[in-house]
Amino acid sequence: GDDAYAAEMRALVTASNTVRVNVEAMTQDEIKFVHEDAGSCVLGFLRGAGSGVCLCIAHFGEQQWENGEYGLHTGCGEGKTWKLILNSQAKEFGGWEGSAKESLQADGGGKIFCSIPKWSCLIYQMQ
Repeated sequence: GDDAYAAEMRALVTASNTVRVNVEAMTQDEIKFVHEDAGSCVLGFLRGAGSGVCLCIAHFGEQQWENGEYGLHTGCGEGKTWKLILNSQAKEFGGWEGSAKESLQADGGGKIFCSIPKWSCLIYQMQ
């Protein structure tokens, strides 16, 4: 129908399924929880193993970090680059442009500093 919210949700489901089909790490049994912040309602975990590992960030709250100020441990060591492959708050899914950074660089301790939108799921793939 003409329901814009339904169209955005269908687009998100399609994008999620595309990631699952095209990114091997998202179908592997390996999972490792690397970040838990109950106070901010943020959970980070790795899917897969090896060079194609994905970092999934789930945020279950209203708070937002819009300027790359949220520090999150990746569990993958220093200097890794992470590319955004899914943002549930992207504009095409009813969110907004710039709600998450397209690419992140881990510091010397394997920590990234990212933007996290409210009520979101972000998936980054290690490059």
